[in-house]
Amino acid sequence: MDPVRIGFDSQEEELFSIIEARRAAEAAVAYINAELGGVDGHPLELELCTSGDGPEGAVACAQQFANDDDIHVMITSSYSSNEAAEVTVPAGLPQLALANLPDDWQRPTEWIFDPGFLGLVQGPVAYAADTIGAGTMAIICLDDPFFLEACDAASVFAENAGLEVTGITPAAFEQADYVGVVTASGAADVDVVMAAIDGTQCSPLADALSSLSVETAIITFDTCALEDTVASGALDGWLVFGASALPVDPSLASDAVLEGQRIIETYGSEEAEVYGLAGWALVSVLGVHAALVDVGYENLSRETVNEALSRVQLTTGYYADVSCPGPDPFPGACVSSLIVLEVDGTSMKDVGLAPIDFSEFEALG
Repeated sequence: MDPVRIGFDSQEEELFSIIEARRAAEAAVAYINAELGGVDGHPLELELCTSGDGPEGAVACAQQFANDDDIHVMITSSYSSNEAAEVTVPAGLPQLALANLPDDWQRPTEWIFDPGFLGLVQGPVAYAADTIGAGTMAIICLDDPFFLEACDAASVFAENAGLEVTGITPAAFEQADYVGVVTASGAADVDVVMAAIDGTQCSPLADALSSLSVETAIITFDTCALEDTVASGALDGWLVFGASALPVDPSLASDAVLEGQRIIETYGSEEAEVYGLAGWALVSVLGVHAALVDVGYENLSRETVNEALSRVQLTTGYYADVSCPGPDPFPGACVSSLIVLEVDGTSMKDVGLAPIDFSEFEALG
């Protein structure tokens, strides 16, 4: 039987590599074909296009998929989905993406099963104020336009939550002196530090905090939830905010989390992992599959698939609930909560949820 093809733009070149997403997506496709019967008996197939962290590759991948009449939906792990949308929206091609800007939640053919940069900072800020009881916060931020914009937004959210932000300290990709960054941030003198950084920066930042005997609470995102980083023990005590509970230690995991881990471990390659954005990719493929089955093989088109995506409801127990459409005025914002994980030695445990308050975004203008 003819396959049903999903376009997948995998960002795995240059500085930002999100290769774990592609590997999890491949596992999801294999699982769907083996255990769920594909789409009306037709096998699901991933059409891969790789890109870097600049917009050129993302636009090229979007154009490749838009020009292919047999592809009715695409998924992108690129941080340049905003530019890709300039191709996908006119082509009527539904796109599941990572939300970099509020615009991503407002396009008629874009569906976000990810908290986005703004959600990733709003939820933790509220958690720091309400659950940790912090009154002051320092922000250490990757010196990158997307991250700096999110960190500026975090400062606004913090003010609204009654948190005093003492400053935003940038840390470059090739930062040589993290001790200097920690010292400049005043991390030792605040109640909580938000580390909005890339995964490669997490261990050296943790080492610098340790060398300076800083005992302040640290909150960060799933960019730091990488297997080797967690296993090193350097992040012990850090709170990690994201949408996936897949990195939880199996001995502490629920049956639902164990099922998500089983899918990736059984159907993924030897390199597949449950860390980083693997959970997002797994759930994105499952959400697309739900939409395709809803439509039925004989009725597949970009329009019918987009309509079905607009009503996807997905509860897995290992990922934040997906509910489309999202709250007005962000119909594409299908995830409205974060899962909070705590690094405990060299493993992770689930410690709760942090809701995303989309009404807070109005303060950003």
